Amino acid sequence: MEDEQRFDLWRDTLGPLKGKVAMSMPLGKLGPSPTTFVVWSQTIKYLETTIGHVGLPSAWHMPVAMCRELVAEMFVQSPYEYLFCVDSDMAWDPDLIYQLLLDLVEHPEIKFLSGTARMSMPDEHGNHGSVLVRKNEQGEFERVNTWPAELFTIDRIGLFGCIIHRSVYESISSPWFGHGLDECYPFCDAAREAGIDIWVDGRCPFGHIGFNLVDGLPEEKK
Repeated sequence: MEDEQRFDLWRDTLGPLKGKVAMSMPLGKLGPSPTTFVVWSQTIKYLETTIGHVGLPSAWHMPVAMCRELVAEMFVQSPYEYLFCVDSDMAWDPDLIYQLLLDLVEHPEIKFLSGTARMSMPDEHGNHGSVLVRKNEQGEFERVNTWPAELFTIDRIGLFGCIIHRSVYESISSPWFGHGLDECYPFCDAAREAGIDIWVDGRCPFGHIGFNLVDGLPEEKK
């Protein structure tokens, strides 16, 4: 799709979100790669009539949990309704961003939405497990490595690329994030305890940059 066609499509279909979404990147200790920065800049350009910006340019050397907390604090004090955060080690296609935003237009009841991704580093078996987690019948949390190409709910997910409505933050006592490597899952647990469903669009895979670029596809697509 040509840039001009993409802009026209996004402008015409995402009207209900005009002035309601703030975007933030990066959230990490490292700055964005040149490629990621270019794509992010293009995304803001495509959505210039619908996207505000909340950012922490000096946060690249802060712990991730602290970055998330500070961005959330800035967001809840802003006039925006949704916060769209993407971590600095993620790679994505602009049309993926469009699909997630379109989900909100078509399903305004969704307040917590994410795409899919896998761990950037392999486990002891050389596998890149997904960051999607669900509680099994025994009450234990386990990674979900297959999923449908549609909207579905999950129990926990890494906050690598998600759109969260301000009502989620308002329903949870701050500080919202812990101060370790697992700040994402406690936030998800608190959201679900507050009665908020966590939705995932299986059509929106984010790439995760480690030693290599790890795709966000389910196992059956590999």
